[in-house]
Parts: sequence; C-alpha cells; structure tokens
Amino acid sequence: DRVENEDLPDEPGLRVEAGAGRAHIEYTDYEKSVEEVGLDEELKAKGGDLQRDVSQRLADAARCKKEANDRFKAKDFAAAAQGYERALAVLGRVDMMLPIMGPRLRHRSSELLIQLHNNVAAACLQTGDAARVVSATDAALKLDDGNAKALYRRARGRGLLAADADAAARPALFAAARLDLETVLSRDAG
Repeated sequence: DRVENEDLPDEPGLRVEAGAGRAHIEYTDYEKSVEEVGLDEELKAKGGDLQRDVSQRLADAARCKKEANDRFKAKDFAAAAQGYERALAVLGRVDMMLPIMGPRLRHRSSELLIQLHNNVAAACLQTGDAARVVSATDAALKLDDGNAKALYRRARGRGLLAADADAAARPALFAAARLDLETVLSRDAG
C-alpha cells in the first residue's frame, strides 16, 4: 500500500510519526503568537470548569437516580420513570461532551447515562409505555451498541408495539424484536 505524497521530500520543520492505530504531527520550528498562548491558557482553565460542572451534574443526577430507584422498589413505576428522566435532564447534553472528557470522567458519564436510559425503559415496561421503552433503549444503544439490557428491553418494547400495531406494521416490529433478542443471545454465546 502506498501513502499519498509518499515520494515527496519532507517539509522542513515538520515531523510525522505513524504507527499501529496512531499518528502524530509536530511542527518543530513553529512559535505560537501571544493570542495562541492566551487561547491555550483559556482552554486549560475552561477545561477545569467543564470538569467541575460535569462532576457536579453527575453527583446531582446520581441523587435523582437513587430517589427514582426508591420509587421503582415501591412499585411506583410512573414516578420512577419521571425520576430517571429528571436525572437525565440534570445531566443535560453531557453526552455531547464525552469526546473531550478525560477517560475516567467519560466512563463515569457514559455509564450513568446508559443506566438511566435503561432504567427509564425498565420503568416504562412496567407502565406499558412501549414507545418510551424503545426511545430510551435507542438512547442507551447509541452509547453502547452491545448493551444486553437495552437490547432485551427494546425487544420487549417492540413486541408490545407489535401487539398493538396494525396488521401491516406487525411483522416488521416482531422481526426487529427478534433481531434484538438474537443479538443478545449471540453475544452471550460468544
């Protein structure tokens, strides 16, 4: 395999390293302007603010989740679903910030988001709100496409939707539910 521009001479002041699954480009004779240095400092400071904000949101959402868990245990499933959705609202658009977070904060954030979406689905299965089950599990699967709980619950939600659907839509919904279940089983067998 050839790389584009492979036979061209190296640019002065440019160093390129490439390895298995990574690449690094460095300009060796580049000096930052005063504005660029200031921007770097501002980004570093705002990164700390972002981390503190996300950490606080995680703590607040965890409290909401605990309250919702208590409602679920008391079999007040509608209130539990509302509590999990309140926790998701507290998190806001944390999912959009995942790519710029550090590994530990990204892991904590995505795990909590997945748990909350799965919990909404579990509560909505109990109330019979199949459409909310499917939308909650879709959100969980965007974050972890192999999440067994989300796949299983989405299959159940699709099954409920199929049972209430007209004859023309029913086969596709049952087929989608079956595919979710087959995916769970194939991953468990693997």
